[in-house]
Amino acid sequence: MSTLLRRGHCGARRACSTLPPSRSSALAATTAAHQVTALQVSRAAERRRFGVPVWQLLGAGFVGTCAVGAFWYSRTPARRKVARGVALTVDEPVVEAAQAEALMDEVRSVLERRGLSLGDVAIEVKLFGGHARAIEGLTVKAATAAPPPRDRKVTEVRLQRGLPALHAAQVLAHEFMHAWMWLQGFPHMPAALEEGLCELGSYVYLLSCLHEPPDDGAAVLERDEAALRAEFRSLETNAHPHYGGGFRACVRSLRGREIHALLSHVREHARLPPPVV
Repeated sequence: MSTLLRRGHCGARRACSTLPPSRSSALAATTAAHQVTALQVSRAAERRRFGVPVWQLLGAGFVGTCAVGAFWYSRTPARRKVARGVALTVDEPVVEAAQAEALMDEVRSVLERRGLSLGDVAIEVKLFGGHARAIEGLTVKAATAAPPPRDRKVTEVRLQRGLPALHAAQVLAHEFMHAWMWLQGFPHMPAALEEGLCELGSYVYLLSCLHEPPDDGAAVLERDEAALRAEFRSLETNAHPHYGGGFRACVRSLRGREIHALLSHVREHARLPPPVV
């Protein structure tokens, strides 16, 4: 409805209709009726095209999306999240489950950036024993008795209680590789080959920590270059025939190759490829 604005004697602003009251009311009613009719026509057109008005269609889609998302979230195995507030120095002993879980989550995050991912597979970390035990880590595997392809799973990873945090992370990276190769369907391998590949995974983890910042800028484990390089040397000079000898054999085969090419060859042939000349 058209109106004019004019000032009264007191200077206040007020609206004044240019039409008589009766005609103004009739015109307002007619305009409102036209608006209602236009809305009804629009809704009818939407029903003919979509079956329901658009606002109902969008609302149903939103509700449906939420329902589907909630359903799949409830059925998807949840990855263990980093325990908030866990921060470890390289020499701090790992004595609590929350510390071990946070370290494992960070190991997974670092190795996933290198293409070694377990997806949504959840792996529980349990602490055991103390410094008197010779075994520092263990991966507990399981498989169905059916012939290949068998259903494989990893039930848990065990970590010796009290290891310094950096060394504990290196052990967890080693055990992560055991889990990754098992779930990827690697064949039975000689001990030196399997342990050497797992030590190679530990080396990749340490190297990534040295040269790459953590995903969110706040690592669970502090980045100490001197400590990382000392851990490198412990891997490189290990005298154990399976761990040290196997690792050095893997490094010789890796020269001139990407790590995934090396792993693919081992998965197919259960042996290392010959060194690149």
